[in-house]
Amino acid sequence: MLQFRRSARSLIVVLFITSAGFADSPARQPHVKGDLQTQDGLRILRVWGTPREQGFAQGYLLGEDGVKLLDKYLNAGGPDAIKAYEIASFLMTRTMKIEPCYQQEMEGIVAGFKARLGDKIVVPALGRPLEYRDLIAVNCIPETARVGCSSFTVWGPMTTDGGTLAGRNLDWYHNPALDDSQILVARVSEAGSPTASWVSLTWPCFVGCLTGMNAEGVTVSVHDAPGQRTTDGSRLTPRGLALRESLESARAATAGQDIAAVLRRRTCMVGNNIPVALPFVGKGYGSMVFEYDGDLEKDNGVTIRTVESDQANDCLQVCTNHYRKRADAMSCDRYENLEVDFARATKSGKKLDVAGAFAWLDDVAMSGNCMTYHSVVFEPNSRRMHIRLSHGKVDATHSKPIVIDVAALLRPAQ
Repeated sequence: MLQFRRSARSLIVVLFITSAGFADSPARQPHVKGDLQTQDGLRILRVWGTPREQGFAQGYLLGEDGVKLLDKYLNAGGPDAIKAYEIASFLMTRTMKIEPCYQQEMEGIVAGFKARLGDKIVVPALGRPLEYRDLIAVNCIPETARVGCSSFTVWGPMTTDGGTLAGRNLDWYHNPALDDSQILVARVSEAGSPTASWVSLTWPCFVGCLTGMNAEGVTVSVHDAPGQRTTDGSRLTPRGLALRESLESARAATAGQDIAAVLRRRTCMVGNNIPVALPFVGKGYGSMVFEYDGDLEKDNGVTIRTVESDQANDCLQVCTNHYRKRADAMSCDRYENLEVDFARATKSGKKLDVAGAFAWLDDVAMSGNCMTYHSVVFEPNSRRMHIRLSHGKVDATHSKPIVIDVAALLRPAQ
């Protein structure tokens, strides 16, 4: 299991190693509240401190990664995509409401890149340096480029330890810029902070949440749904940031109330299903799904789907890309395949473990023009994540799982 060194000496060593090839001398290196390590090929970035300090650590420790990723992503779309991006970066900056703490983090990322790269911060596809508006545009990509995903949660009598087990595939169109560039970011709260520590499987420069778990074992992930667009453009929030704020606010005992309160404050542009898993401790349920869109006249934009309102099974919840409460349920082969897997396991009396959960995720991996970028099994009770990543054009279902001790990652930094 990954061990983290927290002494001042080890931090200097980490910064020296990751700075290889750059002109900065150790004496000139700024104070960075973060460290970057690798486990089984997965880069793990831990950051702490104020929002700006966390952002600066991301920009400085990741070096050229953010600039190269944006350049490659834009070039994959060609000249028309680059022009559309430039327009979108201005529109999103003027339209989206970014909370001050997230704005400070994004500004810190740009400052970190500048401190590390100097003139190398120029994005060749744009012919200009990376700016704050680019961070907003990157974090609004899920608003304009829809994704298809599959998730499920089981708990209690269905799992080998009686706790919760949740699986999640993130499926999207293949873009070569996203090959082999995923990272795990751990945001560690310092003593006295009211914000929960959490981890996110993401790409450089994306500070919202696509797939995450917090220190209390609550998990969230983004799924598209054909929801209503909002008619109120005065308070739009990038959905990745809405999910992030939800995860930072959620406590295991009150997750439903905590997350609903956040989502009802943050209006989104597009329809979403947000599956939430939490530790099961012998009563209640281990999951809920938030159906979330811009139709503020219906449940103020958020309808909570619980197990008793979803299906007869009392220890399974499935989520794909259609509503079941805010609109009539539609047929979905991935949804139905997961129900078949559950029925087969129930009939045989077999309890689900991590390997079995990955087998279920394999059954619903998308093919054709889409690929599975990451496939994750969460163990909320023990605060563990099992992560499989895509490599090149080979999707995540063919990878060996990487076991992450989330609890250890999120111990306060010294």
